[in-house]
Amino acid sequence: TFGFMLGEWVVPRAIQARELTRAEELQGQSDGVARFYHRELRWFRNGDTVLYLPTSADPDATAFATPTVYEIRDGELLSLTEAVSLRFENDNWWLNDAKRFDVRSGEITEHQALAVDLAMSARDIAEVTGDPRQMRTASVKKLISRRERAGFDVTSHRIELNLRYAYPLNLVWMLVLALPWTLHPDRRRSLAVYLGAGVVVIAVLFVMMYFFRLLALGHRIPVFLGAYGIPVTCLVAIPINAWMYRRYRVRGGLL
Repeated sequence: TFGFMLGEWVVPRAIQARELTRAEELQGQSDGVARFYHRELRWFRNGDTVLYLPTSADPDATAFATPTVYEIRDGELLSLTEAVSLRFENDNWWLNDAKRFDVRSGEITEHQALAVDLAMSARDIAEVTGDPRQMRTASVKKLISRRERAGFDVTSHRIELNLRYAYPLNLVWMLVLALPWTLHPDRRRSLAVYLGAGVVVIAVLFVMMYFFRLLALGHRIPVFLGAYGIPVTCLVAIPINAWMYRRYRVRGGLL
């Protein structure tokens, strides 16, 4: 619970303060992860409809200039529509002064107002960026919903969300694995050996954490394992660890 509270209130504010300091001291530079989450997005998708907006949108905007709409089915471009503007009105999207080019027939038709089938709202288009590391859980969930409606991948956002619960569990499972060895009555190793072993364990922990994360980002494993890979690994390793400790205690070694 304490770990979750830190991830919910303390860590987002700490990351915000760090980014503010970087912006002030390094002339607006930020780390690569922050740039990834805040990069401007131009392409939006809903089913077979792909929308391109050449200019960024104001958060309160309900109209967007010079859009292009592509209809793509099974990898084949069926039509291309260019318009003077795109507006969101009464939960519907309309293209104003649109020209539609049918790829198969080569026919061009003009429309003063043409409806576009998009499940997203104007806010879903204008507010699809943001660093989930700097947000509360409720805000991250809303951002994920907006990005899904806008047709964007949300794997990294879901991983960040689940890590808020996974990080405290990492400590618990690592403690369970280390506890038998720590309480072994015949410990005779020096403090330096234990500190060195601790550094190795932490290094392995970070390698495993980013290994599972990269696999999830590459859609090789589910998002759940991308965030909870270490707890799951520790859970599998508990009986193996218990067997190794029992063997060491009985025989005085693992061999």
